[in-house]
Amino acid sequence: MSNRDPSAREASLHCIRQLLGDGKEPCVFFGPGGSAFDASSKAAAVPLIENGVVAGIHFGTEQDGQTVYPDAVTAGTPQTILAVIDDRAENRRQLIEASARSSSRLIAKGLDDIMDIASAAKGFCPEVDVAGMAAVVSSFVFEANV
Repeated sequence: MSNRDPSAREASLHCIRQLLGDGKEPCVFFGPGGSAFDASSKAAAVPLIENGVVAGIHFGTEQDGQTVYPDAVTAGTPQTILAVIDDRAENRRQLIEASARSSSRLIAKGLDDIMDIASAAKGFCPEVDVAGMAAVVSSFVFEANV
């Protein structure tokens, strides 16, 4: 789930497709960009993931300040959200709260909770103080398997 603008979407999809391999298509949610794709808009996609979204690329559109995914069809295998990675604490909090069903399934499997992971790449993180976080991602490197 990302708020990448149209100029970064294809590059992002290319990297994800390389990681998946074998011509598999990712299920990626891209919002409309800008301030409309806030924490609550991202949280709106959580039930789709948990109910099993058919593989595909879904582009959100803004309606009344919320992002909706008109082409998302919930007919796949339900998914359990294990971790939320975001540079904004509010986004992480709302996504985790929206994942109540995943939380229940995590507890049933003997796992404590959904992991709250901050991303703190230099120049991309508005929250400077991440020292107290249990898990922080400082960079992503996409490279082909050799």
